[in-house]
Amino acid sequence: MPSIEELIKKRDQLTARIKTAENRKSQEDRKAEARIKILVGSAILERYKKKGETDGLVKIMDAFLTRPIDRKAVLGENGDGSEIFFSLTSAKESEAKNEQATPFETASPGPSSQEIND
Repeated sequence: MPSIEELIKKRDQLTARIKTAENRKSQEDRKAEARIKILVGSAILERYKKKGETDGLVKIMDAFLTRPIDRKAVLGENGDGSEIFFSLTSAKESEAKNEQATPFETASPGPSSQEIND
């Protein structure tokens, strides 16, 4: 039968392994959360680009942003939108980048049944 000291040592080793696994999982979760936020933000930017209406997005961001540095970056000095904000939401910018569109934007649905049968 193992001594108390041996059992305590094994317990401490298991506790350390559990802590390491929990930290790894937490880090993976944070990375996934950041990725989702980026993707959602990109989707919203793309939607506003296609609509060509930035006023609604400026209002949303004005209500959402609280830190002065973030407000200045997004809303600019006058609160109507920074230069970078408009470059990201500009339909003209979107048209220029269509040549570099993502596979989802350029992918065709595939060959038609007629093309397959020919």
